[in-house]
Amino acid sequence: VALEQTETILFMPDLFHYLLIGKRATEFTFATTTQLMNIHTTSWDEGLCEALGISTTKLAEIAQPGASLGSIRDQAARETGLAQAQVVLPATHDTGSAVAAIPAEGDDWAFISSGTWSLVGTEIRQPLCTPEALACNFTNEGGVAGTYRFLKNISGLWIVQRLRDELAQNEDYATLMRHVEDAPPFVSLIDPDAETFFQPESMKAAIERYCEWHKETSPQSLPALLRCALESLALRYRQVIEELREVLDKPIRRIHIVGGGSQNALLCQWTADATGLPVFAGPVESTALGNVIAQAVGTGTIPNFDAGRAIVRNMTRPTEYLPQNTEAWNAAYKRFRGM
Repeated sequence: VALEQTETILFMPDLFHYLLIGKRATEFTFATTTQLMNIHTTSWDEGLCEALGISTTKLAEIAQPGASLGSIRDQAARETGLAQAQVVLPATHDTGSAVAAIPAEGDDWAFISSGTWSLVGTEIRQPLCTPEALACNFTNEGGVAGTYRFLKNISGLWIVQRLRDELAQNEDYATLMRHVEDAPPFVSLIDPDAETFFQPESMKAAIERYCEWHKETSPQSLPALLRCALESLALRYRQVIEELREVLDKPIRRIHIVGGGSQNALLCQWTADATGLPVFAGPVESTALGNVIAQAVGTGTIPNFDAGRAIVRNMTRPTEYLPQNTEAWNAAYKRFRGM
């Protein structure tokens, strides 16, 4: 009934823009994640919408990130004190903005947007909808400047966060990581994307059960548990990077890690070790920086998103991690894949 009475469907980012300016539009990167957009025509898919009982006439026009919607309306200007301010669309999907600020050059790189969850992928110019991409569970999400984020959503620091909350809530994170570094390597491995780790009552117990099922040595201490989680995550990153190479048939020569997880030096180094690729970590607040870049493009302050990336590159100077001890990591990866 509510849908029948609805004049226009606006998603949450669109609603804020509407309140500021009174114009109805859905930003492209967000539209691609609704699964209502036809990835080939970049317009609302009439067949999908009809199957769900949604008329495409109720959906707003799709607009690109960096587009200016115009000046803020008078009432909003009075209430906010932002008279004559322009409303410019960022990439309203948070990962869309994060990738927009990755300080990369060329097209032979992959990204990891690292936090509680990890988005692992690369940037492409045309969506790839092949059986191989589907089999590997990759998705085409909208990017900036006519690009797509070809990526997979996998586990991130979720397991580490749950272990800390369960066993060491008051422990300083940096101190915990120093203890992790001192723990013996590759004692226990897990698949961090296994369903048993999604929402267990006890993450410690879930890891112990998993190790028992897969004939892995069960971690005997908190540092061992955390090392197990981080090493396994780095190996999972390698697996997805290899799938990217195979599905796209393109070289990947370096990895950019952005977001909160880029602050974890151990994970960044182990990602370089596991993949055999140099890792560039930072910026942490890439989503906010991607938003700023879109505002600068939309107002003509900078010419394009590549210029914005160059500014971020010069301003933040990402930390570089070079691969080490690759032979041991190759052996661990073989064991990981065997699981």
